[in-house]
Amino acid sequence: MKQHADSGERRLLLNSIILSAVLMPCTFNLNAQVPDTLAPWWPQKYTVTLDKEKNILRLSTPYYLIEQNLSQGGNISKVKYTNGKNENLLIEPVGVKINDAGLKEEYSDMVDSPAQISYENYGNSVRVITSCNLRTRSGKSSAVSLKTIYEYRWGYIKIRKELYFPDSIITNKISLVNLRLSPDLSDYGYRPGITEQTNTLPFAFNVIKWRKQRSGTHFDLPLYTSSVPEYMVFLNQGVEGIEWFISDNSWQWDYQLTGKPGNGLFSVTGSYKPQGIDVAICPVNLPEGTVALKGTYIFDYYIGLSVLAGKANSDWLHAIVNRNGGKWVTGDQIKEWKQSGVSTMSYQDDGDTDHDGIFWRDGIYPPYSPEEMKKLDEVIDLCHREGIKTATYFSLKEFNPSAQGYKDFGVIWGRRYNDKNELKSTYSGSGDIYGVEMCLKSGWKDYLESYIDQTLSKHKFDGVYYDWNIPLYCNNSLHNGKKEMSKQDETGLGVMNITPDGHRDIDELIEMMEWTRQRVGPDGLIIIHNTMAPMFVTENFANYVVSMEWGYGKLIKDVPPLIELPPEWNFAGARSRGVIGYGTMHPDAPAELKKKLALEALLTGVTPWPVMPEGVWMHQVLLPMGDLNQYKFEDWRNKSLSLNDTLCASAIYSKPDTAFLIIGNLRDKLSTVTVHLNASALPFPIANVVSVRLLNNHGELKLSKKMISVKGEKITIAPSGEVLIRITGK
Repeated sequence: MKQHADSGERRLLLNSIILSAVLMPCTFNLNAQVPDTLAPWWPQKYTVTLDKEKNILRLSTPYYLIEQNLSQGGNISKVKYTNGKNENLLIEPVGVKINDAGLKEEYSDMVDSPAQISYENYGNSVRVITSCNLRTRSGKSSAVSLKTIYEYRWGYIKIRKELYFPDSIITNKISLVNLRLSPDLSDYGYRPGITEQTNTLPFAFNVIKWRKQRSGTHFDLPLYTSSVPEYMVFLNQGVEGIEWFISDNSWQWDYQLTGKPGNGLFSVTGSYKPQGIDVAICPVNLPEGTVALKGTYIFDYYIGLSVLAGKANSDWLHAIVNRNGGKWVTGDQIKEWKQSGVSTMSYQDDGDTDHDGIFWRDGIYPPYSPEEMKKLDEVIDLCHREGIKTATYFSLKEFNPSAQGYKDFGVIWGRRYNDKNELKSTYSGSGDIYGVEMCLKSGWKDYLESYIDQTLSKHKFDGVYYDWNIPLYCNNSLHNGKKEMSKQDETGLGVMNITPDGHRDIDELIEMMEWTRQRVGPDGLIIIHNTMAPMFVTENFANYVVSMEWGYGKLIKDVPPLIELPPEWNFAGARSRGVIGYGTMHPDAPAELKKKLALEALLTGVTPWPVMPEGVWMHQVLLPMGDLNQYKFEDWRNKSLSLNDTLCASAIYSKPDTAFLIIGNLRDKLSTVTVHLNASALPFPIANVVSVRLLNNHGELKLSKKMISVKGEKITIAPSGEVLIRITGK
């Protein structure tokens, strides 16, 4: 979350650089390229069509297609990315199942359940409403009815399920979400649906837990928990995926049906005929008990999609600037950054790392004297002169207690995180306080937006750098509109227990991202820091994503095999991603190990972050290609190149009639590898190869065409090094 490197470490990182070196509606077409004029982070309209013959409602953008099957309860039956791999991420439609323990029947909206439907466009979004009766397995209609409201917005669907029981029903299980996913989505992660009472550390929050489910091919353990997860995501790592998460109203899943948490079920298991991944989310699951239900029960959740542009991401070299004790960065330093490949800068001075008491306290503007603010503006201008875009840091959750706004409202807006009615503060390594954690489901959100708008209005920043991009559990009942407490304490808030008053602030976090993209515009800059909490829905609005700061083991002896990199590393590959160097490497790690990790970054389409020698080396490797956005990228799992050495790997950048092949040696010694290219399997197939050239610091070396023959081409690669080969054809 926070950048924990002290000022000396930051300066070392910066000084170690290698210096020598609108909106128009679109008709959906699965084979169409996304127009260059429409940035993927800029919301666009849905196209809606009703196929009366097949009884299918289709909703599409240039990036993805969703289908709802009106013969099966109006459920979502297809999710396909224009630039993805799978024809459909869903093997079966998303459905609801209810056990009637009294009649020993199972009711479902998947058994020939015709749905009534209505839909309307508003702005770029679409609201779809379906209604149906649940039926038994034999097709007999029950008295239980289901109304579902779908809000289709950019990169996600907000869904409300309203179950109505006109008469009392005795049940022991309600499976509100049933998914059967493509087996390709074998990497998955989840954030448990529990509070943080067990961890009171300043930077504690519900981090993602990664697992695998490879049914039919591995001995992967199934997952069963008694709590509905806060969040889950299923991935074909670096390619595509789908996510599910609850809304603010966590009480719907914990308390609504049985009066206490821990009576639900979240399961992930393998399916075999057909092969896939089965996911069940049950707000009630009572193997040895029942509960009587009557009336209406409401559940709110989201399905998140990744907005995939289908183009290679630019490598992202980024510099960090702060006041630096009054020794502001110079124009010459900024020119050197530009020469090294730096394209963005963020201003981050949220802690007293220089121990002079002068820093940008979270939630306060202006942070400095007029003279110092003028120097900040000069740095922004110098960056713009070199074509470097600029952003400034904001924490979405921290409010410095010295701010007048905190003194007036901090107690009311504060995030109460446990049953002791306590606030939580975060501290820097030097001991000074960053801020007290706030909840976006309060007046803090409006204050924060006003504060961000004020800062961007006063300065020429291109956009923002957001930290703490994660929903947090909050137990402050004032955020639910309650004013009366049974017992008062010194704050006047009362004593709050973990009850249905508990909530999260994911709804408001998404609103913040939508507001921010509109505020900075389609050409503006949004950088978000998503360590251990990656998320399609928030990342869809960003230009760049920072990850891997903390929580993982640090490397000092070797790097993990490419297949064992955590899914957060490159997630679905939708945005240029920075992997934090000081978060992944032990301080005593040798330079050779840092180079090897940068090589893995090169082979997976991410960049070491912030700018460091290894990132500059990687940028120089990619320079001969020009603009990377003109290519399609395939990582080390590509099917075009075969190598006879398992410790060597490849990546491909492909466009019509041209492909660049990167072959990396992950050994600590020289390696000679035999390379065979199947040019017809490239993302843009080449039928007739004209030339094969090895590019290096000394120019170009023409190779024979043995690489495309059965024998292949033998190539020698330096330890932890790479070769770049250009293939041209027609």
